Amino acid sequence: MVAASLTALSLTPSWAWAATKTFTGSVDASGTKWRAHTFDVTATGAIDATLDWDNTSANLNLFLYDPSGTLVAQAISKTAKPETITYDATVTGTWKLGVKALSGKATYTLVVDFPSGGAVVVPTYVRTIGGGTAGHAEMYPSGVEVDSSGNVYVADTGDDQVQSYDASGVLRWSVGSRGNKILGRFYNPRDVAYLNGKVYVADTGYNRVQMLNASNGSAISAWPTKFGTIMGVGAGVDGTGNDVILVAESSANAIRVYRPDGTFVRTVGSGPGSGLGQLNEPRDAATDPSGNIYVADYLNSRIDVFGPNGSPLGGWGVKGTGPGQLMRPYGIDLDDAGNVYVADSNNYIHEFTADGKFLRVYGSPGAGAGEFSMLRRVAVADGTDPKVYGADLWAYKVEVFAQGGAYLPMLGGAPPADGFFNEPYGLAVDPTYTFVSDMVNQRVQRFGSIDPYGYELKWGERGWGEGNPGFNWARDATIGSKDGSETVWVADTKNNRITEFWPDGVPTGRTFGSGGSAVGQLRWPFAVASYGPDVIVADTRNDRIQRWDASGPRVVWSSSGPSGVPFSAPKDVFVHGDDVYVADTLNKRIVVLSAANGSVLRTFGAGLLRGPEGVAVEPNGSVWVSDTPVSKLVEYSSAGAYLQTFGSVGTGNEEFNQPAHLEIMTGGSGEPVLLFVADWWNDRIQVFDVG
Repeated sequence: MVAASLTALSLTPSWAWAATKTFTGSVDASGTKWRAHTFDVTATGAIDATLDWDNTSANLNLFLYDPSGTLVAQAISKTAKPETITYDATVTGTWKLGVKALSGKATYTLVVDFPSGGAVVVPTYVRTIGGGTAGHAEMYPSGVEVDSSGNVYVADTGDDQVQSYDASGVLRWSVGSRGNKILGRFYNPRDVAYLNGKVYVADTGYNRVQMLNASNGSAISAWPTKFGTIMGVGAGVDGTGNDVILVAESSANAIRVYRPDGTFVRTVGSGPGSGLGQLNEPRDAATDPSGNIYVADYLNSRIDVFGPNGSPLGGWGVKGTGPGQLMRPYGIDLDDAGNVYVADSNNYIHEFTADGKFLRVYGSPGAGAGEFSMLRRVAVADGTDPKVYGADLWAYKVEVFAQGGAYLPMLGGAPPADGFFNEPYGLAVDPTYTFVSDMVNQRVQRFGSIDPYGYELKWGERGWGEGNPGFNWARDATIGSKDGSETVWVADTKNNRITEFWPDGVPTGRTFGSGGSAVGQLRWPFAVASYGPDVIVADTRNDRIQRWDASGPRVVWSSSGPSGVPFSAPKDVFVHGDDVYVADTLNKRIVVLSAANGSVLRTFGAGLLRGPEGVAVEPNGSVWVSDTPVSKLVEYSSAGAYLQTFGSVGTGNEEFNQPAHLEIMTGGSGEPVLLFVADWWNDRIQVFDVG
């Protein structure tokens, strides 16, 4: 965190009270008939546009569109030159002038005078916290597979990639990167399967299955099917020996069976339920040589068995935490002899006979060699004496065992470095500390009390479900208080809760929220902000904002936003005085609420923003917004008038890759106002002096 004694930096103000832009171009009624030019109006007032052209026999016309794309004015004459438009702008944002050739061809000059706001201060870069790939573990393996040559394939969930190692553990290839949805790119891939020279990837975040060339990782194709939440993919055979691919679509409580080319065959299972043939969030599936399908039935804590045609045959599972007992089984595979291997959440790989008789375990709970702390998948090599592979997701390794249980050297194991990040999404700042939600690494890191930017400590680990001590993709933090002492509230997003800690990471004992849509419940809260002793929560998947009295806990108010267009996936909140600023992400706007009762005060930004995921307000009322999809920051006045756009896409200073949450810190009179940006996909926090 930046200490209050930092010396104020010099600023370069850009003064802009009115502006003029000149555009040139050519249009042709028989060719390119239309051209458009944009300009940013940052205050209300008159827009004056003049269009002139060189060819007197050509007819051109001029059109004006407001930030919503609505045509608001058109030049009256279609033949006289020059043509003019005068219009009184009452909204700010990006306006557009269109030039159209009605007849003939001409080169034109277009001059527009338009209102612009008051003094605008361009941010000055101060410092970066984190950055680079040191905050990434060597791997975050959620899926593992092995081919007949001993090559190993890993679904590296936290790095959004797929890797392959040879039988000796040497990396063969690694493919995938962060970015928009294209072929060969992944978003939290959860599992892999190998079949006939191809690798099938459960590309969970992008709701699809991709096929890769197993020799080099190059992308072949993506299936056209858009799935719900797919947690597993496996290769097997049907009842006639033909190859099939099994997809565990946990959100549908079903296993989908496909031909290797992506042609749908059948659905196996139904639910949610615990009866014969019913599944409850299955995670994985595999077949025996006869085509019988074995399913890791996660929430039912059992193995279900179906015939090749999908008919239920039964299953087994003794619920418990010891060897031979199942507690939320996650992965499953079979060896050539038909024995069944189950990767269980109690951190054993269990080996059973085909009818469920327990044989042995591989590994045990723990953090050492041959032990698991977050076991996810199992893969078994071909042959009569196969190796057994276990993917230990949050221990960043794949453990390898000989048949019978002897431990062999592992793959991976290098953890992320302290003081660095893997997708930092949210943060909290005050004059002493900076707290960063290091999302993929399932931890919060603290910087600050000695060196303003120095790493001090961390806390957290992966933990799922109510009552666990860990995080599940926590996305934000805010400074709070309890009994007169500073605390930190963390938005534990996928655990559907808000949890309070002392600054050293020790829980205070206060937590609230549970999964659901009723008032008082939360579904994937992306953000939290303090309002006195209370907290304001962006209840993102319930499309609402809630104010909680943390001492209760109880809900003080719940707001769904403007009545005409309610909130849609709000992802950040910021409290300024008695106002709550909301990044209403899918509605592409900022909404301001009363902190007292949640009533809507005003909205702005629609027509200019593409997908805001962060908002913060300076002491003078200027509003900063992270427009995440276009990797830029946008500043508005306290009244909501557009002031400036800052930054561009890249990895350098003053460049961003998907900026997320924002925070403002000021050390008091004479000290700089500092803007902290969670530069999400650049794995860093950037700090700017904004005045």
